[in-house]
Amino acid sequence: MDPVRLIEIIFFLGLVIFVHELGHFMAARWCGVLVERFSIGFGPVLLSLKRGDTEYAISAVPLGGYVKMLGQSDTPTVDEKSDDPRSYQNKSVFQRMLIISAGVVMNIIFGIICFAFAYSVGVPFLPAIVGATVPAKPAWQAGLDPGDRIIEVNGHKNPSYETLQSRVQATLPGVQAVDLKVQRGKETFDLNIVPVKTTHPQIGVSPSESLNIIDLKWAFPAARDSVAAAAKDPAFQIGDTVVSVDGKPVATYQEYDKLLFEHRRDPVTIQVKREADKDGNRSTADVKVAPTFIRTVGLRMTMGSVLGIRKDSPADKAVDSDGKPRPIEKGDVIVGIDGQTDFDPMRLPDLVTDKAGQKVELTVRKKGRTADEVKVTVVPDLIPTWQDFPHGALLVATPMSIPSLGLAYEVGTVIHSVEPGSPADKSGAIKPQDVVTSVEFFALPAPTPPDESLWKKWFGGKSADAKDAEAKPTKEFDSVNFNTEPKESESNDSGWPGAFWALQSTEIRKIKLSITRPAEGNKQEKVVVELVPVEVPDWPFHIRGVNFDSERGVQKASNIGEALQMGWDYTVSTMQRVYETLHGLVRRSVSPELLSGPLGLGYTAYVVSTDFTTLVRLIGMININLAVVNFLPIPILDGGHMVFLLYELITRRKPSERILLAANVLGFSLIIGLMVFVLYLDIKHLFFAQ
Repeated sequence: MDPVRLIEIIFFLGLVIFVHELGHFMAARWCGVLVERFSIGFGPVLLSLKRGDTEYAISAVPLGGYVKMLGQSDTPTVDEKSDDPRSYQNKSVFQRMLIISAGVVMNIIFGIICFAFAYSVGVPFLPAIVGATVPAKPAWQAGLDPGDRIIEVNGHKNPSYETLQSRVQATLPGVQAVDLKVQRGKETFDLNIVPVKTTHPQIGVSPSESLNIIDLKWAFPAARDSVAAAAKDPAFQIGDTVVSVDGKPVATYQEYDKLLFEHRRDPVTIQVKREADKDGNRSTADVKVAPTFIRTVGLRMTMGSVLGIRKDSPADKAVDSDGKPRPIEKGDVIVGIDGQTDFDPMRLPDLVTDKAGQKVELTVRKKGRTADEVKVTVVPDLIPTWQDFPHGALLVATPMSIPSLGLAYEVGTVIHSVEPGSPADKSGAIKPQDVVTSVEFFALPAPTPPDESLWKKWFGGKSADAKDAEAKPTKEFDSVNFNTEPKESESNDSGWPGAFWALQSTEIRKIKLSITRPAEGNKQEKVVVELVPVEVPDWPFHIRGVNFDSERGVQKASNIGEALQMGWDYTVSTMQRVYETLHGLVRRSVSPELLSGPLGLGYTAYVVSTDFTTLVRLIGMININLAVVNFLPIPILDGGHMVFLLYELITRRKPSERILLAANVLGFSLIIGLMVFVLYLDIKHLFFAQ
């Protein structure tokens, strides 16, 4: 542990609280309130100097500071009474409001300054480039495609992906829209998209991957046991950048993805540029990668209804046998393709896209009329399957889609049939009409980042790196539970496609299915079965396991004015995210496990302190978090004081001492309980992380 870095962290974290108290001090002096003591630090006074009626002190615990005003106390007691006109209690309501709010205002100003400094140097960010669109969600419906660059959102030019998220989450879902200007190649166009509400307002997009292989010392250049990891002499390396596929240059991840899809049945040669040597030169290497195949356990689920059709898509342009327009509609069910009725709903996108550019006859059961089946003809485009699933995500609750048709549909969790000879068939425990209620995945343990555990770093334990993790026996697993049943807020989002997508990770060793089936007496029988996924030799999968980093850029202000504007914009978006997190905690859509206390903040600051700009940005975020939390309407916090002042302003009388005392005791108990809880989380995450 570097003592210089530790002192630096203590100083900066203490500065956050000091700035807050400085706001109270300056406002109190401006309003003529006697400040009895202004202390840097807490606890026993080490040094003090009295100027006028104010004692300026340095105390033993260097974590912030405090202001002691005449007639005001932050302890769970009623504010002190005094006849002195300089008493806080003898000032007008508006003056007391100014004093109470000044600390929060100072934190916000300091946050803006921190962010402005960071943007003047340059801040890494995720550009607002679409990596995937969730089928049937607003962005998908509006026509956003992977690779589209959002160059303006609600008038904000050159937004980051984070800015896009904050603008979307600031809307009233189902009512307010976000205005986007989109660049696709050389074309630009405008879209007006109304977000939907799930756990939060969203339009259904994820950021894009780049052509840079992930550059982390503890990560792998390719997924373990994938065909990309099996490539040797040469092999992929951390820091490589893909430049071509089979000799065809690629400039974006989407171009790379399309070429791999076109050659999904064949070995490919992926040319990469190596990480620069000490002289700045980058050599090239040609890595030969074998084809790979879809992994299944042999379950064929029930086909669901169509959830959405993209405008002007092949599905929207479907025609009947007479050549008249007969578009596929929401609520329809696809029951056949070129006369084949016994197909796997999960394989339907590949069956259709295999015939890209050709006429395909689909048998469609029209909505509302179970016996009314029609045959329509479509001509699918050549668009890679699975592009609606973010490649960096293990589990995604999403409908299935056929990108080549512009069509999304449900896949049920009721088992239609079991493939003969498959793992599910060999288990003997699964029957048609069983319902899959959840899936537990068992995967190889992830490598531990070098700085993940304070115990390991500070007390000499060894952290795992990629080589260590690779050497672990495959019987050691990490497990993740996944509910396949749709949530009420996401009624169209069956979990089976996400579970099937997770199976494609070669690091998944086995799964445990929880199944229910009807039993006697209107009861349900519960069955649990473990299955090992296998490859389907005639079902090629074009994603071969290379671990790409996200597309990244650097935002840098060209002058002080622009830096301040960017700092202000980031402050607003940060405050929105804090409020959204608090709202999610109340609604239980956000796990309390994500909270962090002083130890967690200190540790995070220690980890990022090697980069001063990142540290300053973190301090800015802590300032904004403190400002928001401290102004919540909780007694003993500034927000609680403001509530009582508003009551006094409206009723023209102060709350009774009994109410004040009870509220302060309640608030004090709540804050102490919260501090104990977050300290418990810090200790759990930092010292006992596995």
